[in-house]
Amino acid sequence: MASTLSTLQSQAVTRLQAQTFFKSTPVITVLAENRKDIVTEVQKLIGKIGIVCIIGTPRARQDTPQKYSPPHFSRIELVTQIVENVIVNRAASGSGQPGSLVAEAVAYYLTGWAPAILGNALLIESIEPIEDERYVIYEVTNFTGGAIAAPTREE
Repeated sequence: MASTLSTLQSQAVTRLQAQTFFKSTPVITVLAENRKDIVTEVQKLIGKIGIVCIIGTPRARQDTPQKYSPPHFSRIELVTQIVENVIVNRAASGSGQPGSLVAEAVAYYLTGWAPAILGNALLIESIEPIEDERYVIYEVTNFTGGAIAAPTREE
């Protein structure tokens, strides 16, 4: 078993990919940030259909120090970036779905979802545009809290 946080990330990718909104043709690809060569993959997708979703590595923090185990975090944050090349995405070869709509879909499908690894539902914090010279980027922030399991070595 992988770490709790990487499992959360992969479960979120799987959840979004299972939704008709993302898997209808043309497919809106959802990637996990920690892939080995994500920059090349993102550039390829941006050039092909004009849009991609990237689920970042989850962040966890505890607001007050704790002595007990397993560690319980008051905030586990899952941030998804939607990167859109407007010219390609809204052309005939693109997805035709604007980045703002994809951001709303991410918020819709992740908010209220209780990932098996944590058991606590994700809440929505924000959908925000991110300044970029080349692309339209939206960042969707969901969060929850919970304990992490004992990590095991990956094989």
